[in-house]
Amino acid sequence: MTPFSIEEAGSRMSTDSGAPQTVSIVELSGRAGTYVLFLELASTCKIVVGRLGAIQFDGGHYAYVGSARGPGGLGARLKRHLSRPKRKRWHIDFLLERARPRGAMVFLSGLREDSLAAVLKSSLPSIRGFGASDDPASESHLFYLGSEPFEAARRVAELARRTTRCRTAVLGTRSPAQYPPVKHPA
Repeated sequence: MTPFSIEEAGSRMSTDSGAPQTVSIVELSGRAGTYVLFLELASTCKIVVGRLGAIQFDGGHYAYVGSARGPGGLGARLKRHLSRPKRKRWHIDFLLERARPRGAMVFLSGLREDSLAAVLKSSLPSIRGFGASDDPASESHLFYLGSEPFEAARRVAELARRTTRCRTAVLGTRSPAQYPPVKHPA
């Protein structure tokens, strides 16, 4: 499969204010907002996800919806998601042991995590309970996008754009070769 970067997909997407701005993690430091982390899982596998227990994940692409409102902001949160190894604190940490981050889309104002999750839930299959333990109204914050990465990113951006007029940016990602390899099930 061709390596995927949200930066490549973002340059082809347009919003009311033009294409999303490309930013670095440093530029997101201290900035509050909501994000979608795009992941690729090489093959179908079962992963034990904390208190949720064992979950069967199909191979393909996923979108994880999160937010960062603390002092480190989006920069610190996304840097943590991209770092390895790390202590498992959130559901996403368990998935990131096997899945490969492919990029992120951030919403710098005007869009709440629960609102974005609800919009994606209306059109995409989700993993029940994943990432939503602090958001009882949402069934999930993880959505299955299928096998086509550009189409997946385009769908998420379009769904988000329909519901908000907030500023959107894409995270400039490292070359896929710089990420640790995806762990395959034994």
